[in-house]
Amino acid sequence: MARPLVLTDDASYTRYLKTGAPGNFYLPGKNKTFRYTDNVLVRLIAQEKGDFALDELVRVSKEKTYVKREPLLFMLAVAVNSNNRNVKCAAHLKLSEVCEDTKDLFTFLKHNKNYDRNRKGWGRGLRRAVNNWYNTKDAIRLAELVTRYRFFAGWGHRDVFRMAHIAPANEALALVVKYIVKGLDEAKEGQENASDEIKRIISYLDAVHTVKHSTDDTAVAGLIEKYGLRIEHVPCPLYSSKDVWVSLLENMSLTDILKYLPVLGSRGFLTVASKEGSTDEACKLIQSKVLDKVMDASAIETERIGPFAMYIAIKNYMRTFADKSEMRGEHRGKGSAKRKEHPFPDIRAEPQSKKKKKKKKDDGKENKNDSDNKSETSVPPTYLTDKVENANPELFKALHNSFRVAVEKTVPSTGKRFLVAVKSSVNSFGQAIRGCPTLTALEIMAVMTAVIGKNEKHREFGFFTASFNLLKYHEDLKDLIQEIGNKAAPIPNLKCDPAAPITWALEKNRPYDVFLIMTDGQESKGEVSPAARLVEYREKMQLPDTKLIICGLLSPKMYFADEVGMMDIGGFDATVPEVIYKFIDGEI
Repeated sequence: MARPLVLTDDASYTRYLKTGAPGNFYLPGKNKTFRYTDNVLVRLIAQEKGDFALDELVRVSKEKTYVKREPLLFMLAVAVNSNNRNVKCAAHLKLSEVCEDTKDLFTFLKHNKNYDRNRKGWGRGLRRAVNNWYNTKDAIRLAELVTRYRFFAGWGHRDVFRMAHIAPANEALALVVKYIVKGLDEAKEGQENASDEIKRIISYLDAVHTVKHSTDDTAVAGLIEKYGLRIEHVPCPLYSSKDVWVSLLENMSLTDILKYLPVLGSRGFLTVASKEGSTDEACKLIQSKVLDKVMDASAIETERIGPFAMYIAIKNYMRTFADKSEMRGEHRGKGSAKRKEHPFPDIRAEPQSKKKKKKKKDDGKENKNDSDNKSETSVPPTYLTDKVENANPELFKALHNSFRVAVEKTVPSTGKRFLVAVKSSVNSFGQAIRGCPTLTALEIMAVMTAVIGKNEKHREFGFFTASFNLLKYHEDLKDLIQEIGNKAAPIPNLKCDPAAPITWALEKNRPYDVFLIMTDGQESKGEVSPAARLVEYREKMQLPDTKLIICGLLSPKMYFADEVGMMDIGGFDATVPEVIYKFIDGEI
């Protein structure tokens, strides 16, 4: 009999701050489930551990050891609304430390409002905390923040000023507040003999206003360079300007560049000229700046760009070269066209509604007997790969090299013994993965196997249904995808046993520290549950710390992990590998 999952409240709270889930189930993608889980913070406060809880929240925020940021802001809102006066006051003081920019502040205020919808106004403590957030900022920094993010999560700066009874601490901050409330013209009135700092802020706000309303590409590009304006300041129509992009790329991080690769690619700015033609100078500058950033290995490490984030960015870029009919055809069934997936944890696809899920299920029934499905895996067609490579050979090579760098620089080597077991069926080849619609199950399984294979010396890889068989590990990603695709179960909804890999390891007397099981179906528990089989394996092999992770790529909910050292994952996105490694290393 498997022992029930037991985590201390302290450990559950830390796991929640880092993953948004206090227990043994992690749901990737953009969702609100973290709001409805058992609120461990309330229990910690009842145990008089409020100081520990707030210190831990600030630590996780500053060290950036989280994979999702919103749960931290939600917990801060819970603390601010606590009935414990000391915790409430301390939480107000932590607001400026946790909320790094206006997006954070507005997200916190959204959760604070949702916590008690009957409340009409703010208390003195919250008003003081929000005032402090604005007043502790340098005036020019505040001008940048309020102009980059004017509205977010249902809040705008004018709303916040009204609720907080804003009281600027100095003349420079008062100018920024007046600009938000009354506009640029009134903010500039009476400032003819102002100090140099005030004049500098007015010049900055003038530049932002000009960029927002101008159609002169050259003038906008000059202002972006002069004042260091960001892409959030630039209206969408100017995204078609080469000169604007040349200026924007100067201060863009690699994370942002990867996010906007499809924008640049779809406009032809990254396509090199043929031998007969010639690329204009602006395009050459764009290509050079993008290439330099993509080839910067230190940026990959500093910005913590993982291999899946890089792989998703490559896929999004490649899709800009596909015909619309090809993009629609990547998924079978009505309403199943792929959506572009943002490769970074703070921007994700919205969860599907129940109605859409039902529709997809019905479509799957219609297509489950499609005999052509098995041959049509999600590997990009050769002609499309060639098309992308021919468009810009250097960038194509640099992106794939950056993927390898991301594997080496951002994925730790644990030194543990892995058994990676995958299961894929023919009828799921064209289905989008929950949390990561750009990729299919075959790709995710292959990339995850490749990442582990590159970093771990002791790893084995196999395929399971009702039983388990080892497969040959390939260094090349395409070969791995093909290997899994060839073994894919030919019968839709074939009954499979997720405990089969552990059963095989027991029979073969193979020692493993980690079982990673990835499946694209809804699995039954078989004759023996994975938890019970794991307990048996630990006892017989004398490996009490062996861990089991079951990742259901198409499952919104999993029910296997009812034993210590087990984790269920329902879906997949770029954060999942980090969660897996943190779980293996005991960080969560």
